[in-house]
Amino acid sequence: MLLSKIKFFCKELVTKFYYKFFKFVLILFFFSSCSNTDNLIKLSEIPPDEFSVVRKDPLEIPPNFNLRPPGKSKKTGSINSSEKAKDVLSDLISNKQEKIISNEYLTKGDVMLLENTGFKETKTNIREVLITENSLALQHKGRIEVLIEKLVGNESDANILDPEKEVRRNQEKLATGENFVKSQKPVIIRRIR
Repeated sequence: MLLSKIKFFCKELVTKFYYKFFKFVLILFFFSSCSNTDNLIKLSEIPPDEFSVVRKDPLEIPPNFNLRPPGKSKKTGSINSSEKAKDVLSDLISNKQEKIISNEYLTKGDVMLLENTGFKETKTNIREVLITENSLALQHKGRIEVLIEKLVGNESDANILDPEKEVRRNQEKLATGENFVKSQKPVIIRRIR
């Protein structure tokens, strides 16, 4: 008898479980089939309408504060552009050995930056140094440059066009009625073997 009650109780529990499970699955199925539910829980995202026009608020005019127009007052510490040009030209014309920068326009940070970068140790004849270094490099060509010249060939002045002759040639082609663009020389590309 006890065994039959236990079987009945277990059977009742199993049927309740199946009933609740079936009910849950059914509710879940119905909710997922509705499009409003998808939108509510963001399962389907609606793309923005590319043809909709966004209305912007009109611009507001600020109140008049009676400010003077910009550019009327002279700034202190600024140099006029003509004065800058005169300074540059005077530096180029005169043979100054050392260019002195006045500290009145430099901030403390600028001065420290110049000191840390070695501004005081600069060479005044840097142009001559560069020219001599470049001429030495051209005198001592490496093996690679020599090989490239042998393979590709040395560029000569024969390939340079004379503009006066080209103008005469093009005028003759136009006078005879030929299309001078088609009659130009083909471009030869040398391949490295």
